[in-house]
Amino acid sequence: MGRYDTDTVTEETAEYTPSSSTDESSEDTIDHTKARQVVRGGWDNAQRVEDSASPFPQNLKPDAAGIVIKFLGSGPYTSYRQHWISEITEGTKSFVCLEDTDPKGCPLCDAGNRASSQFRFNVALLTESGAPLLKTYNMGPRNYDTLKGFHDDPRQGPLGKHYWVVKREKKGNSWNSSYFMVREEELHESGVAAPTQAQLDAFTLWDEDTVTFTSRKDLLEIAETYLGLE
Repeated sequence: MGRYDTDTVTEETAEYTPSSSTDESSEDTIDHTKARQVVRGGWDNAQRVEDSASPFPQNLKPDAAGIVIKFLGSGPYTSYRQHWISEITEGTKSFVCLEDTDPKGCPLCDAGNRASSQFRFNVALLTESGAPLLKTYNMGPRNYDTLKGFHDDPRQGPLGKHYWVVKREKKGNSWNSSYFMVREEELHESGVAAPTQAQLDAFTLWDEDTVTFTSRKDLLEIAETYLGLE
């Protein structure tokens, strides 16, 4: 809640009036051209502001209509195994497997919960405004195998050479993702603008440090509470 509860302006509300001083010694170092590039309207910029407020990677969320992305980097920025605990009804349900990192093993593995592979890619989500958004594209082995096939295909690879339309639809009880390669000269048909190399180079890509580990003690408690480990 701000200082004022309503939009009503009272006589007690003072307005800030910029100084009209022309003193050349004034230290106004604001680059107003760059400021206009940051402080602007539109859904794309609103999403960028929201993303930047979080220290965590923002997940890519493909839909049935399709989105256009460009893969960044030389491959997945991290790969690991994770457990999914469906018995947990609220809060975090996925946990990094400790089998290969803890000499005592993984309590969730000991409880019979099977870990699955997880792969994460840095991608640029293309927008109508031409200003791309940095996202993390997290996936399991099925989608990874599909993309690895495209990457190794001499006609379409490497993966970051072109752009990709990604669609995700639910069929029955499962979700299916599909991929369609798009060359830069074909982007106009998708209603998005190609990013400049300078825009892509400006991204600080996510790395393996973004993966969070749950302590063995906490995983043991989870295994005992939800998986019946004795």
